Amino acid sequence: MIEEKNVAILFLPYYDTTDKVRQELMTKGLDARKYERNNSLILIDFTKVVDNPYLGLPAAFGLKEFINKIQVYNKNKNLVVIADMSLYNHSKNINDLLKYESLSDEGYGNQNWRQLCLYHKLDFHLMFTEEQKQKIFDYHKDKVIVL
Repeated sequence: MIEEKNVAILFLPYYDTTDKVRQELMTKGLDARKYERNNSLILIDFTKVVDNPYLGLPAAFGLKEFINKIQVYNKNKNLVVIADMSLYNHSKNINDLLKYESLSDEGYGNQNWRQLCLYHKLDFHLMFTEEQKQKIFDYHKDKVIVL
């Protein structure tokens, strides 16, 4: 997908550093630096986005606002956001995350970007009650994969 001219990928890792992600992509044959230079790949540590007081993004809802800012620089590209949502387990911000997840495609239908939310399997099971897990599956219909 990154090979397409009209796609930009914003990857927000949590457990791995951006350097580690970049290195992993390069071992898979992808010239990450080249794509970063032409804004087809944007690697940012997720904690730097959420914890940055200048961005004013203390909660999960801030992710949408941050992505909208990134989209301004990629107006002619379809933006794909890959975010490691396990961050919210460690920040104890589960209620905001559940509200954010409840918006899914319907709540952000006007957006010009797509999002893939990743959860570490153990975090997913620790973060949510069975009822909350079912809500997330319901929010995303058949778009949830637990590994």
